Amino acid sequence: MSTEDIILKHPPATEVQLGIVFPNNFEVADQRNHFYKLVRTEFPIVVIPEQSKMAFDFADYSLQRQDTAERIEVGMNYFRLASTRYPGFRKFREMFIKTLNSFFQCYEITSFTLLSMTYRNILPLEANQKYKDCFALNISLPETEEPELFAGQGVLVFQKPQGFVTVQLEPKAEGSQIKSYSMNLFFTTRPDSPTQHDKTLVADFTDMAHDYLKRFFFGILTKQYIEYLSKR
Repeated sequence: MSTEDIILKHPPATEVQLGIVFPNNFEVADQRNHFYKLVRTEFPIVVIPEQSKMAFDFADYSLQRQDTAERIEVGMNYFRLASTRYPGFRKFREMFIKTLNSFFQCYEITSFTLLSMTYRNILPLEANQKYKDCFALNISLPETEEPELFAGQGVLVFQKPQGFVTVQLEPKAEGSQIKSYSMNLFFTTRPDSPTQHDKTLVADFTDMAHDYLKRFFFGILTKQYIEYLSKR
């Protein structure tokens, strides 16, 4: 099944985040109102973290839509867009690039050192669905007769030429029944080699991150479960 042909009417994503890290910039901290003026029509709500919850004050803040479904998170060395109402990658990408370009207009930021993208998903299970019906990830044990895997929980990190893909899997149980799985997917460019990339490359890195996470999402799930999600 080609992933290009798959349409999920109700995507399981509960939150999607996309952001960059750039060299420390005091203007971002000292002149926050410059950016707010450009986006306050769409993101009017200003949220400042409680000082007691911050180890250092780097002027972190977030701007939210009136319905709080999307927010922009900003600090002295990062910019991030988050959405709890995922509109699909194309629209989310457009929103990110648009707000980031407004951010770049305000400050002298010419490069970024890291890009990260996150998909947090809740995968529902029917009463008769088992782990093997949903996930293509297999675990082999050195036994003649392997017991059937009831549930899986853990973290897997896959190395790619441009960075790392991390998969977090956690079952949500009610009694002896697994009702759903939390499956979080992360892509992060290599943090161990903080190369400075030109800011014009953000869109290309965004597409690359999404391609990796999309392939892993559909690769981890069985064809049977993908068909189940498509019909919900």
